[in-house]
Amino acid sequence: IRPFMRELGQRHIGYGVTADQYVLVKVALLYMIEYCLGDKFTPEVRAAWDEAYDMLASFAIAAYE
Repeated sequence: IRPFMRELGQRHIGYGVTADQYVLVKVALLYMIEYCLGDKFTPEVRAAWDEAYDMLASFAIAAYE
């Protein structure tokens, strides 16, 4: 998945996305998941999504370096 996410990051660069905007996407994504899951959005679920997003985003952000 790392090569795919790096390619995605390269495409995002072409669209004018900046590396710091990945944080904004994370906030919005976690908010929407919480909204959709309601009471099922436990601290464990949040931690899992947080970790997964950070890992995937780091692969995409590597394209900026």
